Amino acid sequence: DVLGDAAELQDDISNLILAQFEKVTRSKSKWKCVLKEGMMNINGKDYTFSKATGEFIGNYLFVKGFGHIYSSL
Repeated sequence: DVLGDAAELQDDISNLILAQFEKVTRSKSKWKCVLKEGMMNINGKDYTFSKATGEFIGNYLFVKGFGHIYSSL
């Protein structure tokens, strides 16, 4: 059951970003990505965004910028 698995993982995840990949490039061990139409939960607060850019280094994503970020109350 996918929903059951997601509920179990929810307690282990502190920050989460879900989005579509628009573009992905790699240079050595660094991955750059452009994300679109996404949502994220950072420190317990929900946000949606139209576009974001970021870099993966190892298992970490560093988000550089957002276009049109919205906060839910």
